[in-house]
Amino acid sequence: MFFPGGINIAGFDFGCSTDGSCTQAEGLENNIPDGAGQMQHFVQDDKFNAFRLPVGWQYLVNNQLGGPLAQPALGQYDELVQSCIKVAEMCIIDIHNYARWDGQIIGQGGPTDDQFVNLWTQLATKYASASNVAFGVMNEPHDLPSVETWATTVGKVVAAIRQAGATSQYILLPGNGYTSAGAFVSGGSAAALEGIKDSDGTTDRLIFDVHQYLDDDSSGTSTVCVTDQIESAFQPLADHLRGTMRKAFLSEFGGANNEGCQTDACNLLSFLNDNSDVYLGWTSWAAGGFDASYTLTETPTNNGGSWTDTSMVTQCMVPMFGGGGGGGTPPPSTGNTKTSTTPSATSGTPPSGSSAVPAGAQSSVVPVGATTMSNTEPVSQDQTDGNASNAGKGAGQGAGAVPVSPPPPAQSTPAAAGAQPSPAPASGQGVPSTIPGSTNPHEVPAWAQDLGIPDWYFTQTWKRNARIFRA
Repeated sequence: MFFPGGINIAGFDFGCSTDGSCTQAEGLENNIPDGAGQMQHFVQDDKFNAFRLPVGWQYLVNNQLGGPLAQPALGQYDELVQSCIKVAEMCIIDIHNYARWDGQIIGQGGPTDDQFVNLWTQLATKYASASNVAFGVMNEPHDLPSVETWATTVGKVVAAIRQAGATSQYILLPGNGYTSAGAFVSGGSAAALEGIKDSDGTTDRLIFDVHQYLDDDSSGTSTVCVTDQIESAFQPLADHLRGTMRKAFLSEFGGANNEGCQTDACNLLSFLNDNSDVYLGWTSWAAGGFDASYTLTETPTNNGGSWTDTSMVTQCMVPMFGGGGGGGTPPPSTGNTKTSTTPSATSGTPPSGSSAVPAGAQSSVVPVGATTMSNTEPVSQDQTDGNASNAGKGAGQGAGAVPVSPPPPAQSTPAAAGAQPSPAPASGQGVPSTIPGSTNPHEVPAWAQDLGIPDWYFTQTWKRNARIFRA
């Protein structure tokens, strides 16, 4: 079962703001010290298999709206794409313009549909033979006068990509409201985009593109995470996706490198694993050009050829993707959902699906209640760069309404007064302090060893997500 998981490699989007203006110049490749090396590390050492590669529209066409892909910018961005193609199973080309060009909305008073289609026709033609490339139509459309008109624009892009010869790749379809997971259904994006069909009349390669952050206003600008967004966003969306037989991809989410954010992020990823029938996968925000001062940095450091990951990556992303097993297969269920599975009784790698239970093992049935986030009104704000030529993309938002790729530290907003991180589940809340059959919470008991259940299942998921696993 294909289950992509990985990280955004940011840098070629630096200089773009939420109004779709991009003050970019030659040399953006220097914003990513070693993009190829970072991706190779993430694949070889962490076993990730997917990367999202944001880039500004203006940069690719040398600020000529409707113009051809231009050198040297195209060559510089393509070098990053080709590095990804060599090592990953999914490389997402992401146009990071918020459905705009210099403040004007595509197909709704700004650039014409034809001008936007022209961009994607050129990109699809260039990467038509790369089966592991996916096309992210647009990053975080927002404040669109008509989501139905936007869906018509997206439908034209889908048709153009297929006509250009890229007939088998995934295409990610973004909605309004910064393509928020929490507002994807209620805001009308799902209904509008569900009418788009592939060239053969199917929809299984057309995936809804959603974002969601974990701080109090879901902007990703605070170091304090208050929710895993399951109850408010991802469970309702999962229910809708099952009812309509569609899938979504979480192409942006994240939290600061602290225990509270790691707990919420792990809960969320565990939920996505459990619900992999409707969630294709995820890419977190972000590595690439961000340095250690950035709130949500996931950029690894390289010391003499030895890479060191941030704590969010080591404590959450890697174990939730399969304890280093990777391989495009989700790990066993560990989070908040009505159903769960157990790891394979015959293999040291995670099982390939969320519904199969191996012979001799039984599923757990005790979910952990998800926390909910505060309800604040969405307030958009365009921000400009204050660090490493990166334009801020943050905006405040209501519960699940407007997730925005966060800005660098200089543009960060303070946490809401009194906001506290979600605590890790405690043994006094219905969770045993040790694994049944063991006196040590990190020791694999004999009954599990007899079943051949891998060590990482217990050491990475037992106490963090508080599932009671019974022999």
